Amino acid sequence: MEKYSKAFAKALAERMRATPSPDPAMEDLTKQGLVIDILPAIQEMQDRGFTIEQVAEIMREGKFAITTPTLKSYLQRIRGKKPKTSKKPKTAKKPPAPLRLAAVPATPPTATSEQAPALASRGPQSSAVAPSASGEDDKAEPKSTSSEFLNTDRKKL
Repeated sequence: MEKYSKAFAKALAERMRATPSPDPAMEDLTKQGLVIDILPAIQEMQDRGFTIEQVAEIMREGKFAITTPTLKSYLQRIRGKKPKTSKKPKTAKKPPAPLRLAAVPATPPTATSEQAPALASRGPQSSAVAPSASGEDDKAEPKSTSSEFLNTDRKKL
């Protein structure tokens, strides 16, 4: 491992501080960066009535290799517009998938300590309740407590 002295570090730091900043005019640009840089001139030409095709042609004459579609795409990006996609027919968006409700297992009602003796005296019962012929079951309000549930089922039996 090489060792360096504090004097060497100080001299190197001084040299780095004394180095001039790079000239921004010499900064390399991408094609899109160049278009951003000359955007005011492009806008001015368009304001005077030049089309994008004509602007691209003038840029090519100035030795800047750019196609009209590329220039158009850059201008749309720079100006914040979404570039148009190819002229494919728009397809309708799929509706969201329907929500699926999870199955909730039915729990048998439990009798309160007050109801237990009355239920025990009735003897064995069938666990299935026969549906009513009138169809009232389908339209009935949901039972909010187990005692209401039991009372309603007693009436049906």
